[in-house]
Amino acid sequence: MKFSWRSFGLTFLVGVCFADPIGSFAEIPPLPLPSPGVRPPLNYAIATIIFPGAQSATARAADGRFEMVGIRIHETAEIAVQFPSNPTTKALSVQALDGGLITGGTKGKGIGADAIHSFQFHAPGKPGLYRILVSSSAGPLTLQFWITDPGHPGNKRPIVNPNH
Repeated sequence: MKFSWRSFGLTFLVGVCFADPIGSFAEIPPLPLPSPGVRPPLNYAIATIIFPGAQSATARAADGRFEMVGIRIHETAEIAVQFPSNPTTKALSVQALDGGLITGGTKGKGIGADAIHSFQFHAPGKPGLYRILVSSSAGPLTLQFWITDPGHPGNKRPIVNPNH
């Protein structure tokens, strides 16, 4: 019988693959379970929106995005954004990303000592989503407004003020 390197190699590989696979895996210690700890409190920015007729809504921001607020066509809302207490929050700029008009919130204006900044948003005349970018040294925040289409009242979004 003649010696074959191919047969030897194949036999060796099969032996290595099936040689005590459970023992080699059992030597790896399991990962430790995460220790229960106290989660740090989440700092939310809060926007208080006051509509004509003294109606108001409050939206909270998590991960840079506020809850969606309903607004009507051509309606003007007074918005006060309260930032979490953070001494590094200094410069601020406000801009409408999808339309509408911002007044009272000038570029580069600082945040007051009470960490509140106020401005007005004049909604445009078309239904849909309108976003306002509030940029500060603490990071960007996005306010979201939804105008329901009167011709398609079923096309609604979840908003914090469904009765408005």
